[in-house]
This record gives sequence, structure tokens and C-alpha cells, in this order.
Amino acid sequence: MNITLRPYEPADLYSVMTIWNSIIAEGDAFLEETSLSPEEMGTFLDQFHGVFCAKIGSEVAGIYLLRKLNPGKGSHIAEVIYAVKFSFRSLGVGKKMCEHSVKTARDLGFEAIVCNRVPALNPTTMNSDRDELPDQMRLRSRR
Repeated sequence: MNITLRPYEPADLYSVMTIWNSIIAEGDAFLEETSLSPEEMGTFLDQFHGVFCAKIGSEVAGIYLLRKLNPGKGSHIAEVIYAVKFSFRSLGVGKKMCEHSVKTARDLGFEAIVCNRVPALNPTTMNSDRDELPDQMRLRSRR
């Protein structure tokens, strides 16, 4: 299966909103309780340094959102949020987005990544051996 990643484009808004809102409706991954309108989704996406779409064929299969965790002393840490459309889960979309986000965060000058929205039951985690995740998400070598 060919999974491609590219930056978000305005034409992706409804696909991204559908993925986001469906995960909110599932109720077990994101804290939000209400779906976002197109206007709210656009405003939400504007606060990120990077929004990327994972595509399979012509369909958006997943998204990831990257931004500074905090201003000031926390600005060297990226927060990344991953979301995979239900019908594309367990196909490697999450893994591909994780790998891409590490490179993107490094290219943007971040030194670490916090994945606040990849709950334990979410199949978008990097791999099945969770003990390996911290090393794979580290952006620079240990000192």
C-alpha cells in the first residue's frame, strides 16, 4: 500500500475535519467533546507550525499536526497530534506519519517531541514494542 505524505492544502479541509470530528465522536482519544465546523477547524489548524496529510490514493487517510509545546522555555519541544481515519487504521498510516513527523520536527529545529494524543489503545503508535518509542522519537542523540 502506497502511503504518501504532503503538507495540508485548503482543499483538504473537509477531509481533515471529517477525520477529526469522527475521532471526537468515538470519545476515547481526544479531550474535545463537540465537533468542529469548517470555520472552527480552519482556525484550529492555523495554530500549528505544520499540518500534514497522509494519503492513500486520492483519499486523506490521516493527519498530523505539529506545534511548539509551550512558548519560551518549552519552545524547543514539539507537540504532535496524530489522527487516522477509522477505515485506514492498522495499515501503517500512523507509523508513516510518526516517522515523517520526526524528520519534520528536526528540520524545524525542535529538539524533542511530545505525543500528547496517542493513547495506549490507539493503533497509530510507532510500533508494537512501546519500549522502543522514546528512542525513535528522540530528535538528537543523548549526551
